[in-house]
Amino acid sequence: MDSFTKALKANPTYARAYYCRMEVLKMIREYQLAIRDLTAVIHMRPDEPLSYLKKGHLHLLLSEYSHAEECIRIASTMSGTQGILSIRDAAVAAFLGNKDLAVSILKKELRSHPYPYTHLLLGKLYQKEGNHTEASEAFHAALTALTIPRYGEGVNKPIFRSECHTCCGHSLLMLGEESKALTIFAKAIKCNPKNAQAYYYQSLCKKKLCGAQPALHDINKSLKLDPSKFEVFLSCACMYDELGQPHKAIFNCTKAIHLQPKSARTHLYRGCIRMKMGLLTEALEDLDEAVALCNNSTTIYYNRALCHQKMRHFKEAELDYDLAVRRAKEVPLQIFINRGLLYLEIENYDDALKDFNAAVEISSINASLFQAIGICHQRLCNLEESVSAYSEAISLSPTFWEAHIGRGNVHFEQMTVQGMQESKRNYSRVLMMDPFNLPARLNLAYILQMEGKLRQAWEHLSLLLLIYPTDHGILESRAVVSLQAGYLQGSLKDVNDAIKISKTAKVLTNRGVIHEYLDDKMNAAKDFQEAISLDPDYHIAHFNLGNLYFHHRQFTQASKCYSKVLDLSPDDDSALVNIAICKVIEGDTEGALVDLNNA
Repeated sequence: MDSFTKALKANPTYARAYYCRMEVLKMIREYQLAIRDLTAVIHMRPDEPLSYLKKGHLHLLLSEYSHAEECIRIASTMSGTQGILSIRDAAVAAFLGNKDLAVSILKKELRSHPYPYTHLLLGKLYQKEGNHTEASEAFHAALTALTIPRYGEGVNKPIFRSECHTCCGHSLLMLGEESKALTIFAKAIKCNPKNAQAYYYQSLCKKKLCGAQPALHDINKSLKLDPSKFEVFLSCACMYDELGQPHKAIFNCTKAIHLQPKSARTHLYRGCIRMKMGLLTEALEDLDEAVALCNNSTTIYYNRALCHQKMRHFKEAELDYDLAVRRAKEVPLQIFINRGLLYLEIENYDDALKDFNAAVEISSINASLFQAIGICHQRLCNLEESVSAYSEAISLSPTFWEAHIGRGNVHFEQMTVQGMQESKRNYSRVLMMDPFNLPARLNLAYILQMEGKLRQAWEHLSLLLLIYPTDHGILESRAVVSLQAGYLQGSLKDVNDAIKISKTAKVLTNRGVIHEYLDDKMNAAKDFQEAISLDPDYHIAHFNLGNLYFHHRQFTQASKCYSKVLDLSPDDDSALVNIAICKVIEGDTEGALVDLNNA
C-alpha cells in the first residue's frame, strides 16, 4: 500500500494505482477508504462498468443497500461496446432480483461458450432459487467442462474443483442426501485442504448422520481456517448446546456477536442458552437487545415472556405473550400453552381456560391440554365440566395417571357417597399402573380415613413410608390416623420422626394434641407455645392452647387465645362458642350472648 501511495504522489491521475490500492484496502477491510479510491477511479474513467460493480460490492459489505443498488443499476445500463460481458449481465440481473433473466443469459452463453465458471455461476443461481437438483447438475457440468482443454485453460483446477464439490455437496445436503454429500465434501477437502466452507458443510452432514460430537472437529477446523464466518460460529454454538456444554455455546455466540453486533438471532440464541442455565438476568439483557434489533419477531417476544415468567415478572410476561400473539400470523400452540400456565400461576382461571381451549383447537389429541382444562374448571368450581375434561384426557391417554388423580380429586370435592366411590376407583386404577404412586395412595388413605376405615388407611400410609421413609407429610398423616385409632405411642413416635425431618407449627401443634391425649399437659403447652413462636399466625395452635387453658379453668388466658384465633380467622365458630362459655363463667352474659349469636 505504501508503494501505491508513493505512485499516486508522483502521479495523482494514475487510475491503476488507485484501483490497486483499493484492492489492498478491501483485503484489510477498510471498506470506506476503498470506496474513496474507487470513486476517484470512476471520476477518471466513468465509462468502466467494472468499477461501478466493485463499488456496489463494497457498499454491500457495509450493508449500504441503497448505494449498492444504485451502483449496480448504473453498471447495468452500460452495454454494447462499452458494456459488460454476458456473465456480468447475469450477475447484475441476479442482484436486481431478476433471476429468471440471469438464468436465461447464462444458458444462452453456455450454448456457445460452455466455460466451467459459467456452469458454476448458473449452479449458484439455482441454489439461490432453492432449485438444488438443477444446481447439482450444473456443478457436475462445471467439473466436466474443466476436463476439456479448450475451456479449462487458465483455471486453478484444484481450487475450482474444490469449490464445485463444495457447492454440489451443499445442494445434496439441502436435498436430504447427507451420505452422498459427505463423500462430495471429502473430495472438496482433498482438492483444497484449506477450504473452510467444505469443512463447515461436512460438519453439518456429520451432525445429521452421527450427532453433534463427531461434527465438532470439522466445524472447529473451519473456524481455524476462516474465523470470520458468522454462521459457522452460530452453528458451533448450537452443537455445544446440544452436547450440554452451555459455556462453550455462549462463547461461540459471543464470537458471532462480535462479527455481527446487530444480529437479533444471535442475541436471541444466547439469551435462550443463558435462560436454560438459570442466568435469568443476563438472559433478559440478551432478549431485550434482540427485541431492540427486531421488534416484530414472535419468537423473540415469546422467549422473553418465558424469561419474565421464570423471574416471576408476571405482568411483563403477560405483555410479551400478548405482543407475540399480535405479531404471529398463526399463533403457535406453545404460546397458548405457556400463557395459559402463566394465568394458572396467577390464579386467573378464566383467561387460562380460554388459552387452553384455543390450544385444543390447534391440537385436539394432546391429553395434557384436556388435563389443564380440567384443572381450570375445577378451580372455577365447574365440577361436571372438570370431570368431562379429565375423562377426555384419559380417553386420549389411558395411562395418564395425573388425569386419573385429577378426576378422583374432583369427585372427592363433590362430597357425596357416589363421588367418594368414584374417587377411590380413580386412585385404585393409578395404583394398578404404578403401585408406588405417592399422590394416588396418599389420597386413597385420606378417603379411607374419612370413612372411618383407619386400619386400611394406616396400612396404605405404612406402605408409603417403606418407599419414602423421610417424607414428613406421610409421617404426620400416619400419626393423625394412629391418634384417631387410639394408638397413642405409635402416633407420638411418628410425629417425633416428622419433627426431626422438618419442624413446622402444624406438626408441633399435632404433637401437642397427642400429649394432651396422653395427659401430658405440660409438654402439650410447650408444643403449642413453640408452634406459636414459630408461626404467630397459625390460629390452630392458639385455639389448642386456649383449650388447654380452658381445661385448667384459666378462663382469662383462654379468652385471650380465642380472641387471637378470631383475629386470625374471624369465621371460626368454635372459637366464638368457647369464648362465649368463658364469658358466661366470668359473668359477662351479654357478651357471651353476642358471641353465640355470631357463631
